[in-house]
Amino acid sequence: MEKTLTKGVCIIAAGNPIYGQMAMNLAMSIKYSQPDVHITLLWQGAGKNHVTQHIGGFFDEEIEIPEEYTKQNGMDSYLKAKMYLYDLSPYNKTIYLDADTIFFPKRNIGQLFDELNGTSFTIGNRGISDLSTDPRLIWSDLEEMRTVYGDVIIYNLSSEFMYFEKCEESRLFFDVAKAAFEDPGVSYVRFAGTVPDELAFQIAYIHTGEKPTKVPFLPFYWEPYEQKRLTLPQVQSTDFYGYSIGGAILSKEMKQNYDDLVRFYSNKFGIKYSFMCKSKKEWQFNRTNI
Repeated sequence: MEKTLTKGVCIIAAGNPIYGQMAMNLAMSIKYSQPDVHITLLWQGAGKNHVTQHIGGFFDEEIEIPEEYTKQNGMDSYLKAKMYLYDLSPYNKTIYLDADTIFFPKRNIGQLFDELNGTSFTIGNRGISDLSTDPRLIWSDLEEMRTVYGDVIIYNLSSEFMYFEKCEESRLFFDVAKAAFEDPGVSYVRFAGTVPDELAFQIAYIHTGEKPTKVPFLPFYWEPYEQKRLTLPQVQSTDFYGYSIGGAILSKEMKQNYDDLVRFYSNKFGIKYSFMCKSKKEWQFNRTNI
């Protein structure tokens, strides 16, 4: 596919139709503050089943993800699709967002495009990983990684947000990540039944010598990491661009904040039936702990 569009947003909805529901909510939140932004739904299987009527509205384009992009050893591996974002995106400048994020009404995705313009590739991150101070979200043993890869910097990544531009540096980064996803070279904690995508990106940073543009850089507020239970007015007064309900654990406050945002956007766009959030433990069998 010829890449002719300057910039836009990609969202993945693969496998379960609830991902399509969340992608719809995210697209509404983006279009609310910037109606002209171009959004592509990357889908597979039942991912878009519940939102087909919104293709051409909130989603400007749909691209089906090839089956080989989501298979590993003959099994479904939907996280693998992130390794192919460079190949799938129709844009010269791409912001990728996980479907389970949502923008705040007073924030504009154009600000992120402006802020990151000229960056070959960057990914959300919580800083440099150090098990002695913060053992959370380490997909492999830190010492084992250093034994295999040397005394290197390992970033604590949050791949719910990525930005990249079509260039040789970002193409190489994704190619290295593809290889690392197939064979990380270290033991790892299985995530959604497969290799953690963030581990593959960590290894790609090691091999390429690249580093995130900003360290740390977290566009979305995620309660389990921040360890603060804030009301929606409180969290919207922060510097975050939006809210994340990632992970298998969904607190009452997270559900309330997310659903209040969905109701706000649905009302503004005249959507009669809103898609409220559901804990992944309820509908994704391989997401019970993480």
